Amino acid sequence: MLNGLSTLGIDLYCHVARYFIVIDDVWDITTWNIIKSVLVENDTRSRVITTTRNRDVASMEEVYKLRTLSPDHSEKLFKTRLFGVNGEYPANHPAEACEKILKKCGGVPLAIITMASLLVGKLREDWFAVCNSPGFYRGQGNQQVDDTEWILSLSYYDLPSYLRTCLLYLSVYPEDIVIEKNSLIWKWIAEGFVEKKRGTSLLQQGEEYYNQLVNRSMIQAVESLHSMGINGCRVHDMVLDLIRDLSNKENFVTISSNDDEGKSPHQSRVRRLAHQNIIMKQTQQDDHMDMAQVRSLVAFRCDIDSWVLHPSFKLLRVLALLGCGGHWEGWQGLKHIGNLLHLRYLGLRRTNIRELPEEIGKLKFLQILDLEGSKVGQLPSSVCQLTQLVCLCGHSRYTCPPDGLFLRKVTSLEYLRIRIDNLDEESQRQFMKDLGNLREVRVLHIIGSLKGMVQSDLVHSLGNLHKLQHLELTKYNGNSEAATREWDRVHLRYLDLDSIPLRQLPSCINPVHLPVLHYLRLHVDHMDESSLRNLGGLTELRDLNLLTARPSMACAATAANINTAVDGFFKKLRYCLLHGWMVQLVLNEDSTGVSVSIWNGMGAIAFGSKTKDEYSRSIAPQPVMPNLQELLLYVPVRDFYKDGNGSCGDLRLECLPSLCSVIIFVDCMDASTNDVEKAEAELRNAAKLYPNGPIIRLQRLLEHRMMARSTDQDDKESVDVSAKEEERGASATGDEVAVTESGGDNPATPSC
Repeated sequence: MLNGLSTLGIDLYCHVARYFIVIDDVWDITTWNIIKSVLVENDTRSRVITTTRNRDVASMEEVYKLRTLSPDHSEKLFKTRLFGVNGEYPANHPAEACEKILKKCGGVPLAIITMASLLVGKLREDWFAVCNSPGFYRGQGNQQVDDTEWILSLSYYDLPSYLRTCLLYLSVYPEDIVIEKNSLIWKWIAEGFVEKKRGTSLLQQGEEYYNQLVNRSMIQAVESLHSMGINGCRVHDMVLDLIRDLSNKENFVTISSNDDEGKSPHQSRVRRLAHQNIIMKQTQQDDHMDMAQVRSLVAFRCDIDSWVLHPSFKLLRVLALLGCGGHWEGWQGLKHIGNLLHLRYLGLRRTNIRELPEEIGKLKFLQILDLEGSKVGQLPSSVCQLTQLVCLCGHSRYTCPPDGLFLRKVTSLEYLRIRIDNLDEESQRQFMKDLGNLREVRVLHIIGSLKGMVQSDLVHSLGNLHKLQHLELTKYNGNSEAATREWDRVHLRYLDLDSIPLRQLPSCINPVHLPVLHYLRLHVDHMDESSLRNLGGLTELRDLNLLTARPSMACAATAANINTAVDGFFKKLRYCLLHGWMVQLVLNEDSTGVSVSIWNGMGAIAFGSKTKDEYSRSIAPQPVMPNLQELLLYVPVRDFYKDGNGSCGDLRLECLPSLCSVIIFVDCMDASTNDVEKAEAELRNAAKLYPNGPIIRLQRLLEHRMMARSTDQDDKESVDVSAKEEERGASATGDEVAVTESGGDNPATPSC
């Protein structure tokens, strides 16, 4: 735990600075004493908070004991997990057993949720069986910890055997990390844990296993910040302790980490080896480990500079190097990879490995080649021999083998991300024609400019991909044919075509053609009411990215009189990023609905004119986009105030009941300093009207092209400079408004 901790640096820092440090999950007194030794006691009123489940550690200092849930709150959480929000017990509910089980949970949320997940769908007799289980009435030492561990163990043994194996595999991961969903499922597949069923792919079946573990509360789902829902998971520390203990007893996984430095493994015959934060060497484990049976080698953030693939790894199915570092010039770590005849998964995520050896073509059973975040340039031509390949996951740098025949031979792909702009037109056309034969492909990301007739070939092939769920075209530089031509889109959940400039929204972007779309990113220069309503009617849309360049003519679209209860306008939208677009919500005079307007910033438009009288402010706003949490929009100050009738204080964003964050790009180009400051002040004041107090961030664009303030203005305003500074300070702190400034022409999309 403490390796790599610069105690001298911390000691010097703590001598001179006031600090606030939180240390999570300290398990033993020795560790706490080491940490405490570098925390200097001084008169700076510093604070240190530690969390622990060990009473002996807690007794060393002042203790704040977290309260458990009350009986009423425990029962409410229990019922919610069993029967949903506002759910009630059925008529034949075993009340006596329920009371005993809740008492056993001791008000610990993890125990309550895990136990409820265990009992979902179980018969009345099963509830009493739990109460009669061996160990139900045990408990000594730390009663809450013992009871929670027993409940977790009970839930583990209630899993079907295939789920137990999948759960145990998570012990290869370090604690306190987010485990990427697809990467985990691919490893399960490579190990042979996932049994294919008729009518489903291995990846789909693996996702079903994953979801079962989530539903049973054995792993905690982590949602993507945007778009595609659950994309990872965490393992609670107590669950990880349980599966590591079981893995060790069953010799399922052997872990090698800095914390275990100098220790020999309990078992000499290794089946799965996980290296964590160590310096890996060729002979490091040879003396006391039998490597002949190793099926998985997983390394996290290790130094592999002097490591070479062990020659005895004959049965290896999974080789994953994640975030590993080293000096890569002339690195020979994978020189024996051609000997791994049973290898199914090769992962080089976030490493600086620059090339793959030609010997990779000997891996006839390889199913997953995961190069996400690596620096591999061009794929070797021998990848065409990987006929069992299901997933080729990479980054924007690596390119297709130059002959363009890759897909003619590799026909089992379900997941393909590849760059093809190194191919000539003839090779690109062949690539696209072969793409149409990949009838199982579900995820497709093509990077690179398409030449000549290649675009038509792409559209024709897309028409054959009836299982496609994810389509992304990057650096496309083509016409809009791929977006506007008719092809089957009913299974699409993710669509990113922002590199295709569209004059207007294609007619196929509508609820009928895209019934399950979650994520949409488009570059559109013109919108009308019909288009806006089509976007708002996408019933499953969670994330909308709408971009526009500086168009040649003004465009404004209004979807009028929206009744959210009837229309379901952007019903599930959580993130709305409008690059170059502005939005306003207008409460109709009869207060029966809301009108939504967007504008591309050309010419002046009288935003706010319908909301200026005080009567409209006294009416409770109609909720619209009920789940929207984050909004990014654009304010072109010069055009907005051109005719003197704009007001940034009248955007009526208080109609968005779930809004947490607003990011506003303030375009300063050719605008006066007065107008820019006026716009920013109005936006700050508008924050006071929001019922949930979302954070508003203002970012200036093209500030270097803002019109200089005149001398007369400077003289006039110098009188009030102190008052202005005070007002700004109060606004920034009281209204939770953060202002940043940028003079760049092309600001990066803010991280959200």
